[in-house]
Amino acid sequence: MDMGLFAKQKSSREQKAYEAKLKEAQEAQRAGKIPLYAELMAEADALREALPED
Repeated sequence: MDMGLFAKQKSSREQKAYEAKLKEAQEAQRAGKIPLYAELMAEADALREALPED
């Protein structure tokens, strides 16, 4: 059943983990912890690669 343009997408556990890692990386960047930011972004990229394609 098509819910239309504004239907809320179901977020998978993997998607939520990816978004949480991005948020953590953003906080590290804002705190000036650039090496930690780089590490977290690498982890986020790995999580994004594992996301299922829609």
